[in-house]
Amino acid sequence: MSKCRKNRARLAAAAALLAACWTINPFTVSAESVSDQPEVALPEIVVTATRTEQTVKDTPSTVQVITREEIERQQSQTLADVLRHAVGIVTYTDFQNRPNLSIRGSESRHVLIMVDGRRLSGELSYNSSNAYDISRIRMDNVERIEIIRGSAGALYGSDAMGGVINIITKKPAQNEGSLQYEYAGWDGGEKAGQNMQFYYQGITDDGNFNWSFSAGQHKPQPFTQLQQGVYSGPMGVPTPYSLPYTVNYYGKETPIALSGTWNLGKDRYMRVDYSKLWEDTSKRSVSVMSSAKAQLIKNDNTRTDWSVEYGDKSEEKNWQIRAYQSSYDKDYSSYDNGTLNRFDLVDRRISTLEGRSTRQADENNKITTGWEWRKDESEGTRIKKPGSTGKPVTYGSLTGISDEASLEYRALYIQDEVQSGDKLLVIPSVRYDWSDKFSSEVTSRLGVTYKAQDDVRLKAVIGTGYKTPTVNELYHNWPMFEGGGPKAGQYFQGNPDIKPENSKDYELSLEKDWDKSAARISLFRSDVKNLIDTYFTGRFMRRSDGTIMPDGFTLPPMQGAQYYQLMNYHNVAKATIQGVETEVSRQLGDAVKVRAGYVYLDARDEETNQRLTERARHQLTVGVSYMPPQSSWNLDLNVVTLKNYLTHESTSTDSPLINQSYSIVNIMAQNKVDQNTLLYFGVDNLTDHTDYFHGNAGRVYRTGVQYKF
Repeated sequence: MSKCRKNRARLAAAAALLAACWTINPFTVSAESVSDQPEVALPEIVVTATRTEQTVKDTPSTVQVITREEIERQQSQTLADVLRHAVGIVTYTDFQNRPNLSIRGSESRHVLIMVDGRRLSGELSYNSSNAYDISRIRMDNVERIEIIRGSAGALYGSDAMGGVINIITKKPAQNEGSLQYEYAGWDGGEKAGQNMQFYYQGITDDGNFNWSFSAGQHKPQPFTQLQQGVYSGPMGVPTPYSLPYTVNYYGKETPIALSGTWNLGKDRYMRVDYSKLWEDTSKRSVSVMSSAKAQLIKNDNTRTDWSVEYGDKSEEKNWQIRAYQSSYDKDYSSYDNGTLNRFDLVDRRISTLEGRSTRQADENNKITTGWEWRKDESEGTRIKKPGSTGKPVTYGSLTGISDEASLEYRALYIQDEVQSGDKLLVIPSVRYDWSDKFSSEVTSRLGVTYKAQDDVRLKAVIGTGYKTPTVNELYHNWPMFEGGGPKAGQYFQGNPDIKPENSKDYELSLEKDWDKSAARISLFRSDVKNLIDTYFTGRFMRRSDGTIMPDGFTLPPMQGAQYYQLMNYHNVAKATIQGVETEVSRQLGDAVKVRAGYVYLDARDEETNQRLTERARHQLTVGVSYMPPQSSWNLDLNVVTLKNYLTHESTSTDSPLINQSYSIVNIMAQNKVDQNTLLYFGVDNLTDHTDYFHGNAGRVYRTGVQYKF
């Protein structure tokens, strides 16, 4: 039997076993011990899955909603903090210390991250196009987070092939504010950082205008270690070295956000949003070529977002028109022993104009139509279009060449919500996308929810998705890795002929509710074609003058660092991602709530039959909340266990692959001192899992105070 068939057999067996046990209530708590709290602590309405209001139980998509209450109970400061407790999501730091996430085995770049339905500009990079945003997005003005697992291309187009994370900000209903300060330290007493956040919202007496303002400062501190090794010294003599480096980026991040909404009639409104983020961070590393040098990497980045929205929220004529722009300016520089040796300037801007309308066509049909125009413009020193000479730019004592490129998109989509009686909901949707660089794409999706009983639901989703290459994959021109000693660096070049990635996605879910508990099991599969990957072309470039060496050139002994490997992008034939995902939740008495989830994942390159890296075969998530009704204290415990997590042994992409298994335990205790004041103390990574190559410095202690007024 082939491995693929064996995998399908294992999935089928797991599904059959769980289905056979489905009629057995896994909890036996007596009725007298159950409180009157809701059976599932999730908000009833979500908007991301269908772009319309749907209940969590009705929508065919697998939706997880993380509420404001959960965010505050765990004292999550960033989106990364929130996501590390979510079922089916793995957050990790890759070999370049970049924060990443994966939903059901997807890559970070396949997950669309939005704020109030708006796309964000981010890094101009293949591996981290949106990854850094999970640590940039702060939680002080967030009302809830909606997570859609699986492709949502039929509504959101490119970039949503692996799922959607929509951060929904607060809607002011009264005058109130909060001020928060937190201090964190690593195990051993070294300072880890501090967070300061301010939020205030207001509403006029007549209720016709509401507004909110938030500001903060995040100041991570360096965690320093020693890097030891041997480099090729004068005359090729092996020379040992020992130099300090930092596991993490440190410095200062300062975000502000301002929002205002005018009520122009019964349901008519206009909303304006503006936000800005300043980043001033650094990282110490070691550069090893003909000598070992202490290297300092600096980032001085700025992101600016604005949006103007006009619409009507009535059921009869629900519509919206919105224009928004997200700009990200990156200023990167590196220094060897204090001397500037490299810089990178990138200016990326995403401009969008979109409209949507939802109408109740008749008693059983709700039609949603929409359109979108989007332009993604980039200019910088890591871009070079074929035939372009670019323009010179000077940074300190160095001069480089900057080029510019853009991608333009237009789209139309339509969705019908067909209600057939009380039991069946069918939602078909289709989207047409046009691009000035790629062929047109048509993505479709069919979702079905069947209510077999009041407490039993069967859901099925079949859909397609796609991901267009970015400017980076098309026109990349940048030395990504410097190399050292006998090892060559890597110089990345773009491929203007690369194709978009495509996927076919399938999901089947069974959900059941009991008195004060709920459970779900889902089978999922995604077949991805033309997956974009990097590869070594077999050719080398001389570092000193940029000369490309002839075919067949081999590295001179002990002089590899004087050359670059020429790297490029290509489409992998096929990858398959499939698995089983389960969730249960239960209210135990008046004080305790338990949540648990398990994911079995099989993600592999079908061309080589090798597992895809940075993914765990097994993921177990457990959460316990203790909230006594008559007490000022509450406690939240979260455990995430990853088993057979495939990753590289070190920071090098060609280092051996290893399987890791570990658990991360986070605990947070809070005490409400009075009506307005909250004190908290917590420990992240209680198990003290350390992995310096991937940026994990171990156990962190957190303490803070929050004052509401």
